[in-house]
Amino acid sequence: MFIVNSLELYSQDIIVEDIRFGMKRAQAIFGMHTTLGGFSTMMAGLLLWVRLNCTLYVKKLGKKKLSIAIGLMIIAVFLTGTRSTIAGLAVVLMSFFSFKHIKMKYVFIAIVSVVIGFMALDAYLDKIILSFTDTESVGGSNTDMRSIQFELAALFMMQSPFLGNGISYTFEYVADKYKEMCGAESLWIPIMIDFGILGITAIIVFIIQVGYYIKKYCEIRLLFFLLGILVFNSLSSIPAFSFTQLFYLFVIIAFLKKYQESICNSPSSFPSIK
Repeated sequence: MFIVNSLELYSQDIIVEDIRFGMKRAQAIFGMHTTLGGFSTMMAGLLLWVRLNCTLYVKKLGKKKLSIAIGLMIIAVFLTGTRSTIAGLAVVLMSFFSFKHIKMKYVFIAIVSVVIGFMALDAYLDKIILSFTDTESVGGSNTDMRSIQFELAALFMMQSPFLGNGISYTFEYVADKYKEMCGAESLWIPIMIDFGILGITAIIVFIIQVGYYIKKYCEIRLLFFLLGILVFNSLSSIPAFSFTQLFYLFVIIAFLKKYQESICNSPSSFPSIK
């Protein structure tokens, strides 16, 4: 069971019991709902890329199966009830939006689906929209709490601005002394405290390098994929997930892209999938 302090911030992550948007937040097999959100967002993006680009895999796996899997990943994001996850997913999906491939029948279907969706889920969608425009309207962290966390992060960073205070200083000392820091809900907060300017610089260089890798070996539009996860992880923490692990996802995409190109010239080399 979660231990929640007076600010309604988590200090342990075993079972999520709080309610968001009128539903219990989903966590599946993960320790936190945000971890489920991060996994679902990345898998939705990866599977959607496969669905649109890896034609041979699509033939073997089936369009319907992939589409269902993508749909379930997107639904899981909303079931987590996490605003940062929803915002990150929205940016990730921009990677796959293209005016060149839009057909009028799909535009009509999309408009009808949106209208029906708003009519059927009016109250639920209103709560989601309100949670972005008025962060005080929902439980958990809000703009004021996040501001306090960044103020504390800046204060402790000044103790050792260049090298930081050391690994896990945020959670072993700061969060224990200042309950406002429970969760440290941003990628940047523990980096500021633990690693200082050196850590911030390292993350920025990492983002630039991954962006270069995406442009060279993947597709430039997948920069929105990187941006979406960065937005998500900047707005909220993702327990049990290191931001640097995101690089492996783009390595997989680059491998699939290269493999797709190579087997187009030699279809017989495509492995059978049962």
